[in-house]
Formats: sequence, C-alpha cells, structure tokens
Amino acid sequence: MPFTRVAVALVLFVALEVSAKPKRTKVPRNGVLVLMWGGGKTAADGEKALADFKARIPKSSVTATVLRSDDVTGLKPGFHVAAIGVCPILKGRQLVEQLRIVSKGVYARLVPPQKALEGLACPAITFPNRDFFFFPQGDGEDHEQVFEARTATTQGVLVGALTVTVNTNGEYLTSWFEVSAELQDQKGSAVSSTSISKVMDGRVESFKGEGDALVLTATEYEGACPSARWYEELSVEYRIAVRKGELQVKRREVSREGGLCAPDAEGLTGEQLARKTAAVEQASAACKGKGAKACLEALSIAESEMSSEDEPERQPAGDD
Repeated sequence: MPFTRVAVALVLFVALEVSAKPKRTKVPRNGVLVLMWGGGKTAADGEKALADFKARIPKSSVTATVLRSDDVTGLKPGFHVAAIGVCPILKGRQLVEQLRIVSKGVYARLVPPQKALEGLACPAITFPNRDFFFFPQGDGEDHEQVFEARTATTQGVLVGALTVTVNTNGEYLTSWFEVSAELQDQKGSAVSSTSISKVMDGRVESFKGEGDALVLTATEYEGACPSARWYEELSVEYRIAVRKGELQVKRREVSREGGLCAPDAEGLTGEQLARKTAAVEQASAACKGKGAKACLEALSIAESEMSSEDEPERQPAGDD
C-alpha cells in the first residue's frame, strides 16, 4: 500500500540521518585535561612542537611525548600532538593559562581517563627566568618593562600586568612597580579589577600565576642608608585572589633581616673610610642575630676602640 511504502521510506531516511551524525564522546565527571603544546597532521609536526616545548621550558617533571589523536578517545582524529601532561580540570586550566605566557598556542582538551594516557601525569613546570630589575641608561628618564601573568580560577581567568619603572641619572636610582589585575569571564570581559602601586627601595623578585592567585614577591628595605646606621631587609609577598566575587590584595611579610649600614664615604679620606668599614664589619660579626640595639652598641664600641688606637701617644710631662 502507498501509505506503508511512504512510512517505510521515511523511517529509513530518518535512520540514515541519525547514523550520519558524528559520534560524540561522553566525558564523565572525572574527566581529565590533556595539555598540548601544539602539533599538526603529520608526525613531523608533532615532533616539531615537542622540540619547541623542550627548548622553551627549562624543566618539567613529566616527559612530554607525541600522541596520535586517533589513539585518544575524545580528541579530534587525524593529528599528531605534543602532549605535555594530563591534569585534573582546574589544575590543568591554571597551568594552561600560565604556560600561555611562554607560548600562546598551548591548549587543552577534556577527555575520559584512559589507558592511552597512563604514562602522562600533571607536570610541575620550571618556567624560564625573568629579570624584573634592570639598570637603564643614566639619562634621568623613566624606563619601563611590562610582564604578564595569568591563572585560571573557578570564577574565570585572572590576568595581571606588572609594570616596573626605573629612573637613574647615573648616580641615584629610583624604581617603582605597578600591578593591574582583572578577573575575566569566558568571553574575556572584565568582571572585577584591582591594582597595586609602590615606590621601591628594593626590587621585584617574581610575578606569576600560582593556583587561583597572582603572586608578586619583592625584596623591600627599611632604613635610608647611609644616613641611617641600621636597615631592615624584608621579603614580601603580594597575593591577588578572588574573594566573594571581587579581587582583593593581601600583603604578607615572609621574612625580615637587619644589618648595619656601610659608612657614608662622603668627606672621608681613604684611611678614615677603611677604619669605619672595619668597625662595621667587626660590630656585625659581634652582634650577629642579636638585633638593632645590640648591633648599634657594638658599632659604637668598635668605632671608639679604633678612634683611641689612632690617637697619638702622649708623652708624660717632664722637666725641661
């Protein structure tokens, strides 16, 4: 009957349409992220990406390797990729954002745990060193360098820009830093922002994404040598993180060490400077670990002893 033939043809057409759709891989909740440095359609493309990773990253706790995407359920088939690790979702996203400072082409794909990935773990990466302190030409002008840091959070991507400015006339040097940070949503729009600005008598040591925060470490000094006789060297950490949907900055003093200032050379002869320097060294050794008060007392004693040694010996009064 005509109706039966039409119905059969319709059922057959629908069945063909359904079977023609690409098969989707259902990623379980315990899925993992495969981190990839790059690759291409040939094995040579994968090896090239792997060599680039090894050239740019000083050290990784995981041996990166080239994978055929056909062998990994959840990856688009037909490619050879440089796989650099397999991570839990949040840790993997954080690492990808941090690695994009080195190479913009780093990416990750969510796949089910599987035998093909058993040889890969979540890597501990040693990033290339960045020099955050520099000595520009002594022209009295401001010289800037800008550094970027990124990391992923459960609420978006945290992106920061550090600007280090140094000004010197060849004799005196002034430096300061400013950090601007923003939390971006999936579309790259800013959700929250904050900033840090500080004139430094010191230097920035590092600026990086660390977990769900941006972390800046710096060495700061208290006490204006040489006019002061004692200074404090502080190791300080500034942590920018999301708290209740807003970016907040927390400053933490990691350590503090003090010391005697070197003598002011202005107006001194070479011999006088040598004596004062020797007094500082003697007092520093005598008061090691005892704090400012003990060190300044030791310095006073050392300077007094050296002054008395330099005084000419007096002849006793006698008859003419």
